[in-house]
This record gives sequence, C-alpha cells and structure tokens, in this order.
Amino acid sequence: MSSPPHSGAPSPAPELSAASETRLRGEPLLDGLEQHIPGSRLHADATAAYAFALGVEVGLGRDECELLRETARVHDVGKLYLPDWLLTEPPGQLSASERGQLHSHEGLGHKVALGAGIGEEPCAWILHSRERFDGEGEGGLAGQGIPLASRIIRVACSYDVLLHQQAVATPDEGRHAALAWLRASGGAELDPTLVEALARVLQRAARTV
Repeated sequence: MSSPPHSGAPSPAPELSAASETRLRGEPLLDGLEQHIPGSRLHADATAAYAFALGVEVGLGRDECELLRETARVHDVGKLYLPDWLLTEPPGQLSASERGQLHSHEGLGHKVALGAGIGEEPCAWILHSRERFDGEGEGGLAGQGIPLASRIIRVACSYDVLLHQQAVATPDEGRHAALAWLRASGGAELDPTLVEALARVLQRAARTV
C-alpha cells in the first residue's frame, strides 16, 4: 500500500507535560540566577532531588513528582530581583526590614515564574513555599492548608541549605546536624511528617552507599 501524499504542512509539535513545560520555561531563569548567585544551580538541583524523593515517599503519582521536582528547581528565581549584597550578608546582621525584603523572594518568584509562562499551579507552590506550618508566615496559611508541594519544597530547600552550613568533620555528621535542626523546627516552621519522611529517605540512601 502506498503511503498518503505529504501535504507539506509541518507536523504538530507533541504536547509537553506540565513538568517538561516547567523545565523548559525555567531554564533561562536558572541561567540568570546562576550568573547573579554562583552556585544557585547546585542548590536548585539538590532541592529538586530531595523534593522528588519526598514526593515518592509520601505517595504522590509520577507526574506530580516530576512537576514537583521541576518546580523545586526554580523555587529561588525571585532572588534574581534582590541585590547581591542582601543575599550574602549574614542574616544576623540584617535589619528587620532587610530580612523582610530577603524573605519576599517567594512572592517575587511567583511573579517571575508566571511571567515566564510557567503554569499557575507550580507558581502557586512557589508562592506558598515560605509559609510556616504553625500559620505564623506572611500568608497566614497553616498545616494542611499549605499546599503539600509547597511544604515539601520548604523542607527540601531547608535541608540542603543546612547541609552546607554545618561546620562538621564528616558528611554523616552534617546530615545528622541538619536533620536535628529540621526536627527542632517540625510543627513550627516545617511539617513534622515531611521531616520524618526525609529522614527515612536519607537513611535508606545512606545504607546503599
């Protein structure tokens, strides 16, 4: 059987998944963030990996885990619009207004990601990723009222930041110290069930090394 004649019209591009679209739209933002804050990509990729593992651990579906991973990768893009001196100054030396400006980057990130064409759902996850589990955050959301993905991103981000702040002799000591801080913040800043889920993920990973 002969094949049908070619019309000459281009074939329609395959529709991208939400995760693939988020990655595509987020790449230029990450390039700019890396230039503004060297090392940002390493933190973005680590946060994304922890977020994906946490999503799997708590039973999210594959598609949602993939979208969560790509959203976690761009969770810091609001820092593109913060001055570099503010990002490098020790937090203890910042005034209350400067700390407020520093902590505004999730709201900025939400706007930047929307402007880049990232979907409304992942942008909302970025917006709420600074909410405190106890409801004392700026948005006033608390507990289960905070999107699960936002709570996961906050735990994943906090762990990676803490892991690189510890003055310890071995990686194991760094992991234990970071987890101890997360557990101390469980129920206040962080979702304690997600902190324990991360502890399980890390324990299994350590056994395979």
